[in-house]
Amino acid sequence: MRTRLFDGVVATAAAAGAGLELFLSILPPNPHGLSGTLISYFSYFTLDTNVLVAVAMAWSALAPESKPGRFFSRPGVRAALTLYIMLVALVYHFMLRDVWTPHGMAKVSNFLLHYVAPVLMLIDWLMLSRKDSLKLGQIIPWMAFPAGYATLVMARGAMTGIYPYGFLDASRIGWSASLMNIAGMILGMGLAGCVMVLAARRLPGRGAYGAEPAK
Repeated sequence: MRTRLFDGVVATAAAAGAGLELFLSILPPNPHGLSGTLISYFSYFTLDTNVLVAVAMAWSALAPESKPGRFFSRPGVRAALTLYIMLVALVYHFMLRDVWTPHGMAKVSNFLLHYVAPVLMLIDWLMLSRKDSLKLGQIIPWMAFPAGYATLVMARGAMTGIYPYGFLDASRIGWSASLMNIAGMILGMGLAGCVMVLAARRLPGRGAYGAEPAK
């Protein structure tokens, strides 16, 4: 029960941040309309990741025995989610926090998305999530989500000239620099994944509800 409760806390934090950001995005004046706003909204890795975490952790909390609940509770899936949202926190803190200064409710959503949800997800992985079957070979498939995101964002940017992040803006910094930034982040994520897999051998890794690790 403790695991399900904390999964629910993580889901609530991620959903609150993502939901508040969406609400603020569609408030008037909104020159892009609902469809344009949604396209812009889901072009941000921060929001994609928080939505993914909210859905995954909600399934684990509310229906752990369902097919999606079991999938999102798998050690490899849970580790990948943790890796993605920690990238959100680290990139924001070290690269983006001085780019703009949110105010009011935007400051609340910003804090939930970039700090609260990532920290709670990390605690969940460190203390409660199963780690009994993590292997280094799983890291390459984990990179599919950020690689797919980067591909879609760069393709959209090439067609529209709109990039969600300055370090991806090929129209301003050039394609070589943008692709180098993408490669560096994916490589860094892969190395962080290696650290997680190796560290998992020394961390608590019992199954949910105190079950023994899968053989």
